[in-house]
Amino acid sequence: MQAGKVDKIRCLLMLGADARATDLNGNTYFHLAARDGRTEVLEAFIGDVDVTSANNDGDTALHLAAKSGHVDAVKLLLQKSKLDARNKYVLIDKFCIEYRYHAHASHDNNSGGGGCGDDDDGEL
Repeated sequence: MQAGKVDKIRCLLMLGADARATDLNGNTYFHLAARDGRTEVLEAFIGDVDVTSANNDGDTALHLAAKSGHVDAVKLLLQKSKLDARNKYVLIDKFCIEYRYHAHASHDNNSGGGGCGDDDDGEL
């Protein structure tokens, strides 16, 4: 993401945009930034948002970053806030995040057999 995007978000907020506004799934701009791995946005606004805010599925920004395999976003969210890595569906596990990140990078989401997301227990 270009640094100008942070400035645009900051400008919209200064003009009165509601930082708590959500899409139909209950995601705020912060959720979407985490899902998309936009660490610049996360870093810039982490002190201004409720990082424990969950969307309609019970996911926080941390959960969305982990599910999407954005390791740097997960690390930033864990370092800069005191988040619980659990929601009602998933425990964020470093191995799972790295597994998905590397599997996605190699375009082989099922490499290595077993691993995260292969069982039906709701975990990554």
